[in-house]
This record gives sequence, C-alpha cells and structure tokens, in this order.
Amino acid sequence: MNTDVLARPDSRHAYKLTELINRLQTTDDEEVLVELMEVLETAGEEFRDHLQELVDARNEVNASIAGVDAEIKRLEDLRLEREVRVNSIERYINTWLSNIGMSEVLLPRNTVRIKTNPVKVVVLDESLIPEPFMRQPPTPKKEPDKVAIKKALQSGIEVAGCELAQETKLQIK
Repeated sequence: MNTDVLARPDSRHAYKLTELINRLQTTDDEEVLVELMEVLETAGEEFRDHLQELVDARNEVNASIAGVDAEIKRLEDLRLEREVRVNSIERYINTWLSNIGMSEVLLPRNTVRIKTNPVKVVVLDESLIPEPFMRQPPTPKKEPDKVAIKKALQSGIEVAGCELAQETKLQIK
C-alpha cells in the first residue's frame, strides 16, 4: 500500500483561500473573485484526487482480507489434518506395543510408555440417567433487551440508564 496517500492534502490552498477571502471582504475587485474561484476549483480537484487515492488504498487492503481469510482456513484445515495424522500414528504405536506385550521402550531420543488412564464414565444413553445424576448449567447472565428499549424510547417512554443515539458511518461503494 502506498503510505504517501495518507499524507494531508496540500495546505497551500487553505492559506491562499484565507488570503483571498480576506481581500474579498475589503475590496470589490472582480479579479480577486475570479482568483478565488480558480483556487477553489483546483483545491476541489486535488481534494477529490487525494480522497480517491485514500479510497483506492482502503479497497486494496479490504480486498486482501479475503486472501487472509482463505489462508486462515487453509491453515486450520492443515492443522486438523496433522492432528488426525498424529492420533493415527499414536494408535498404531499403542496397538503395536500392546500386541507384542511391551509397555515401555527406551529409545535414543524418547521413552515410549503405555500407561493405564484413570477410570472414566462413558454415557451410552443420556435419557436413561436418573435426575440426581444430572446437573443444570447456570442460567445466562441478564442483558438489556435493546429492541424493546428502543421501541419504548421511540414511543416516548423513559427507560432509566438508556438513551437513543444515532451515529454516522463511512460508506464506500
């Protein structure tokens, strides 16, 4: 991205405009008015050119976001693929050592052990579990119902701690 685009537009026009406006207030000279119109036109063109450069820079960065998203997806898929591969290798080693009756092997760079995990519960059918063995997740935290609050405020009903606000946003098409 061209970072020169982010520089402020040429301010010489601002000084010239101020000078011409001050002169125009003290004289009826038509040449001052003509010069003022020329400066305004030039400044307007430069402003539009600069703004177009900024919008182009914004569009360039925005377009690269899709590429970043695609790369993130590719890397997530690659990670998942590698995790599956690691699990497959570990299952193979575990099965192999179990079949030959070995629970520990010392290697030059590693020690491989088959360890017995602690006992765990496997739920086969959740609907058959008695109520005392079920737990209820905590209820979600209360949060403001902004749709209801907006309707109330728009209809003239005061809602403590709330007000309507309308902001602006930049739209570039």
